[in-house]
Amino acid sequence: ENQFLERSVQLEAARTARPEDSDLLRQIASHHESYARSGLLDADRAANERRSALALHRMLLETSGPDPDLIAAAARLHLELEEPAAAMGVLTPLLDLHPLPDAAVAPLAQALYLTGRFGSLRDLGEQLLARLGLGEDESVRDALRLWCRHHA
Repeated sequence: ENQFLERSVQLEAARTARPEDSDLLRQIASHHESYARSGLLDADRAANERRSALALHRMLLETSGPDPDLIAAAARLHLELEEPAAAMGVLTPLLDLHPLPDAAVAPLAQALYLTGRFGSLRDLGEQLLARLGLGEDESVRDALRLWCRHHA
């Protein structure tokens, strides 16, 4: 835990010196996420770390525009905070992208499922099934077929 705290102090000192540095803000957000997932914190403290990371991701999205990796990270954090509707709100700009960025696939599928948007989840399954190469594991194809309209 001391290592996380020491790194936090270093990152915050750097942030004071370079408050607009987007790479540094990403590092700080990643640090908060790592600390939340470390197993060192109780549930409330871990949630606070996730909220801190989420606030940084959302700030970066406002200043940098739609970045699929930032969107996926923010959505994942919303899901970890049990906020699937908020995750869907963040993911909305990616819904019309074909192909969907890889980083967004898992959070989008989870958010669609948790918000009851099963038709959209089936559409996502179809899109993913169409993207699979011939060498892909058949178990992956079978799992996707469970959710697809034309293969169920």
